Amino acid sequence: MPLTVLVTLLTVSCFCETAKGSSANSSSLSVEFINPAKPNTSSVYLGHSMDFVIRATSGVLEEVLCAAEGKNKFLTLTKESLQNETAAVFELTAERIGYEVIRCTQFNNASANDSSLNVADIFSDSSNDFLEINITIILEQNWVYAVAPGVATSVLVTLNFLFGTDISLKDLRFITLRPKPLIAAALCQFVLLPPCGLGIAKMLHFEPDVALGVLLMACAPGGGASNSATFLVEGEVPLSISMSFFSTALAAGTMPLNLLIYSRFLTSDPSFTPSDISYKTLATGLVLIVVPVCIGMALIAKAQKVTLKIKKFVQLFVLLLVVLLVGLVAYKTWYVFQLLTGKDLLGAILLPLSGFSLGTFASVLMRLRCSQVKTIAIEVGMQNSLIVIVMIGAVFKPPQSDLNAIIPVCVAFTTILSVFVICLIHFALRRYNTWYQEVCDQNKQEQLSQRRRFEGLGQSIRRRLTSVSASISLPIRRNPTVQKCPTGQEDKEAIIELEKN
Repeated sequence: MPLTVLVTLLTVSCFCETAKGSSANSSSLSVEFINPAKPNTSSVYLGHSMDFVIRATSGVLEEVLCAAEGKNKFLTLTKESLQNETAAVFELTAERIGYEVIRCTQFNNASANDSSLNVADIFSDSSNDFLEINITIILEQNWVYAVAPGVATSVLVTLNFLFGTDISLKDLRFITLRPKPLIAAALCQFVLLPPCGLGIAKMLHFEPDVALGVLLMACAPGGGASNSATFLVEGEVPLSISMSFFSTALAAGTMPLNLLIYSRFLTSDPSFTPSDISYKTLATGLVLIVVPVCIGMALIAKAQKVTLKIKKFVQLFVLLLVVLLVGLVAYKTWYVFQLLTGKDLLGAILLPLSGFSLGTFASVLMRLRCSQVKTIAIEVGMQNSLIVIVMIGAVFKPPQSDLNAIIPVCVAFTTILSVFVICLIHFALRRYNTWYQEVCDQNKQEQLSQRRRFEGLGQSIRRRLTSVSASISLPIRRNPTVQKCPTGQEDKEAIIELEKN
């Protein structure tokens, strides 16, 4: 029996490309999976175990040694036994979703007994024989995972329709005539916040798929809940609604563009390439999300009474959908809280805080009034997590989509907590701080006076248009011949006579 020692060294590192199975190079070793999650694959469910057999295609296995190394402990490996002289059985237990690579090599007994030899030396030796095994760790899925995306899409479409019915064309005209707040919000949301998200991902050293979730949140439009938060802190609700509308409409172009620009800087891992992202699917989905908003706006403008009746029915329907969605999402995203680390939580806190801070500083620099500062800060800080989660499900596949969703799910909760703290501060200042009370009251008066001037200007323009229209038709109305015409035939005769004169 030849003295051959198989030293199986297993190093774990995260990869961003889907591992479809075991990819072995030209090696004298082969692998066979005993109980994979899906037939003919190398996938394993989170929290489950899977056996695999390392076989020697030539020679025999006298002894098996294993050592595991890596920054992320995505799985644990244990040697079960030598099956026979040419094969050894190992068991792996999945501890985190993602992609793994197990590397195996064999070398002679003399090298194995060298105490100065370490893992790096072994894998840097090009003369060694390597076998690489790609492992995909996925969530065990059931009917909830099949139903949840459809329910989430239905809720998002319905909420956007209701949001559209709250948008007044008069408010949009009023806001666009004074565009400084809109410019400040757009600058913060689409120019400054995406690189901040990239900086947070790089600073906290997120793995590529989690970092991509951070960047997606930073590129997302403002959330519909920002309108309610603006009302609670005595901001300018028409401005908030207008900014939400414009940011949602612009996101169809800016979100894929920012993702294309900044995703290449997320990691130096060669397995992660921005070209793998389906920008066309992302842009199409965002455009389809804007359509219900436009439908709601058109209906409320053209058929207000019918739309209000439809809205009452739809509100009850969407309430039931939201309750169902909350239950499904809580079940589907429970893995997030199992995998959540302090680093993930810190990133989910820093991202909305960056938005609040950017909105505040930009508004102050542009010398906007306090109510507008609060409105813009909330609009930039409260990103639309639901849009991001729906888009992730449409563009990416598990387990990448599950990793992408970790930060957006956490941000949804940390944003609510942040807004709760902001509201508490506002209520305390409103009650006990005289200066803040005077500022809030003064801002309300300024809003009312601006609104009155705008409506007065509109009435003045309408009166001028009416006057011009009347002056154009005045000569014919004053002509006694035309005024006495009781029939259509007499009208024609009178007109012919006027033309002759």
